Amino acid sequence: MKEHRVGPATVEAVLGRLAREGIVDPRPGEGTFVAAAAAPPVVGDHGWQTLALGAQLEWGAPTAGGIEGGDRSMIDLAADHPEAALQPRRLLARAASRAAAEDRVWAPVDPAGRAELRAWFAGDIGAGLGAEDVVITAGRGAALASLFTALAGDGADGGPSAVLVESPCAPFVLAVARMSGLRPVPVPTDHDGVRPEHLDAAFARSGARLAYLQPLLAEPSGATLAVGRRAAVLEVAARHGAFLVEDDAARYLADPSAPAPLAATDPDGHVAHVRSLHQATAPGLGVAAVAARGPLRRRLAAVVATQQLGAAPLAEAVALHTAGAAGWARHLRALRRELADRQQVLDEALAPLPVAGSRPAHGGLGRWVRLRDERDDLAVAATLRRAGVALQPGRPCFAGEAAGAYLRLSVGAAGPAELRRATGLLASVLSA
Repeated sequence: MKEHRVGPATVEAVLGRLAREGIVDPRPGEGTFVAAAAAPPVVGDHGWQTLALGAQLEWGAPTAGGIEGGDRSMIDLAADHPEAALQPRRLLARAASRAAAEDRVWAPVDPAGRAELRAWFAGDIGAGLGAEDVVITAGRGAALASLFTALAGDGADGGPSAVLVESPCAPFVLAVARMSGLRPVPVPTDHDGVRPEHLDAAFARSGARLAYLQPLLAEPSGATLAVGRRAAVLEVAARHGAFLVEDDAARYLADPSAPAPLAATDPDGHVAHVRSLHQATAPGLGVAAVAARGPLRRRLAAVVATQQLGAAPLAEAVALHTAGAAGWARHLRALRRELADRQQVLDEALAPLPVAGSRPAHGGLGRWVRLRDERDDLAVAATLRRAGVALQPGRPCFAGEAAGAYLRLSVGAAGPAELRRATGLLASVLSA
C-alpha cells in the first residue's frame, strides 16, 4: 500500500485476481505465497474433429462491433442496449430481491413460462391476446431460434428452406436463422421499411413460407414500416399462406406515437410477435415473449419445452416485478429522453462529415449512415477500432450483396463527450 499509494481494497482486489489466475497461493492464517510453477498445458491433436464435423457452417460474417471484457478505454458505438448509467439498476435490484424471496422460483418450471408474466406480455402487446397465446423464452435470441426451428422445413430441393429477411438485417439474426437450418433471402427496404411488392415477389420466387421483419426501428437501419404499407404486408403474407416473425425488440425505446404492432391487426395468426425487455433494462435480463395464435403456438411451446425447458423462473420473476413496478413507466420516459438527446448530439457531430443518413422517426438507439465516397466500411471500422472506437460495419448486415458502404452508430453506451470524440476520429479516418 505504501509503495504503490493505493488503499487496502485495491490490494485485496489485485491479490484476488492473481489468485484466480494461479499466480499466487493465499493460505489462511499463513500468508500469501508465490504459487508453484504449473505444469505446461497439454496440447492435444484436434485434427480428427475436422472430419467429424464436416463442412463449415455458414453462420454469417464476423463483425467488428462489440467490446469484450469491459475495455473502458474503448468508445462503444456498437452496443445494442443502454449503458449501465441508463439502466434501471435500483428497480432491477428491488425486483431481484422480491423474486429471490419467492419459493416458487426454486420449484419446477412451467415450460411455457409463468402465467402472470405471460398475461402481462399479452396485455402489453394487446390485439386481444391472452396468457394462453404467449410463450416465455430465455431472451430474444432464444425466442427467434425457437420460432425458426418451429417454422423451418425442407426446401423444394431438399436443402435448407428459405426465410425472407429485410435487407439490411441485424447480423445476429442472420446467424440465428442459419444455425436453425434456414437460408436467408434478402428483401429490399427503404426508409419506410420493407417494400410490399418486393416481399410478394420474394415469396413467389423463393418458395419461402416465412419472413422475418422488424417493423419498428429495424436493426440496423432504424426504419419503421410505414402505416400505409402495413395492410399490404399482411395481405401478402395471407395470399402466400406464410408466417411473419415480427421482432418488436425496440418497442420500449420508441416514443408512444410509434405504430401499433402488426399483430394488432392479425386475427388469423399469420404474425408471430416477439417482445423482449433487455434493450430497455439490462442485457443480463434474458427474458422474452412470443405471442402466436393457433397450432403454431402449440408447436412453439413444444420446441421451447424441448430445447430450453422454459426460461429461468428467477429471471421471469425479476422481469415481472420490474415491468409491474410503479417506476417502470417513469424509467422508460427518462430513457427515451436521454437517448433522444444523444441522437441530437450525434446528428450535430455527423453534419460536417461525408456521410448521409436520416434520424429514426420514433427514437431508438442507432444511426445508419452511408459513406458518400463508398469507402470500404470494413476497413473504416477496423481502423476506428485500432483508434479506440467500436462500431458495426454495414457489410455483415446484408444477406446478399451490400447496397452500399454503411456504418451503424449506437448511442446506447456513449455519452455526448464520447460521441463527439468518436465522430472526430471518424472524420480523421475518412479524410486520411
